[in-house]
Amino acid sequence: MMLDTATDFTWVPCGSSEGDPIFISTSSQSFSPLSCNALACWFPREDGSILISCSSQYICQYSFTYTNINQPRGYFASDVINFPQTNYPGYRITFGCRSNSTELTGVLGLNLGMLSFVKQSNIPRFSYCIPGHKPQARGTLVIGNNPNSASLKYTRLQSIGNKNLPYYDYDAYSLKIQGIMVGNRVLSILSSVFEPGHMGAGQTIISSATLFTHLVMDAYREVRREFLRQNWKLVSKVSTMYAGLGGLDLCFELGSAGSNYIEGLSGVVLVFDGGVELRVEKDKLLAELEPGLWCFTFGGTDLVGLRASIIGTYHQQDLWVEYDIDGAAIGFAPADCSKLS
Repeated sequence: MMLDTATDFTWVPCGSSEGDPIFISTSSQSFSPLSCNALACWFPREDGSILISCSSQYICQYSFTYTNINQPRGYFASDVINFPQTNYPGYRITFGCRSNSTELTGVLGLNLGMLSFVKQSNIPRFSYCIPGHKPQARGTLVIGNNPNSASLKYTRLQSIGNKNLPYYDYDAYSLKIQGIMVGNRVLSILSSVFEPGHMGAGQTIISSATLFTHLVMDAYREVRREFLRQNWKLVSKVSTMYAGLGGLDLCFELGSAGSNYIEGLSGVVLVFDGGVELRVEKDKLLAELEPGLWCFTFGGTDLVGLRASIIGTYHQQDLWVEYDIDGAAIGFAPADCSKLS
């Protein structure tokens, strides 16, 4: 199941018999499809990402757009979800049921929206640890208190007073970037670059569903320029054929010598409110997207049509990342996530 902190919509493949679906609805005595007068059926999305209709059996149906999956369809249902080995009681959760799902094994919506798993289950915090590129390694999700919390450094979530900005995502986990370093050099980027504009565009969102980090263009240009200046040996290897691959526009044809170039790279540090640092070490600065083709793992928002900077999971590898909902903060701490699963 995919964890997505950028959506509040949870859905699972449902079925009535054993097989591919991960949730067998007939095995649960508390499972119930939602009728068309249910609350969830009366909240269509302004962005059109979820379309709601009523079936001939008066069951609330949906179709929605998610990443590259073409209009998955299903129906709303609810069931009681329990948390074994925790102090949290069971909660009745509304979610989407989809049959014949082949693209994903489901999505756990974890943002701050009304239908999110976080809001419906009333959990005060959750955390995850994403392993690096190690064979068979699996990530870890902790619901509630994390025994490693003492080692985390927290930065407060950004709040904004105006609730009517059309391009601001109020349900996202939004952070405030204070500055960016490449190597030992602090980049000359105005603080206003990281502030939402008069329409709300320009916030910085941390996401568990986006792979690479994309920065607003004024910041990205400075990061890109300084990265090339400090790592000048890569300049002669720049590829112009693959600009835009994976939403990244700085790629290098390094052949089988990619790992050798990585050893000499200067790291990048994102500094958040309160001086909390997210250090992107050299082994996470280039990704081999095709054999011999290595791309800088930062991109610009214009390349992917975003109105906000996104901190992607590639730069969250081997970190505990805690979402403290009650404390309105995000915590980071280094970890070897492959040893936790």
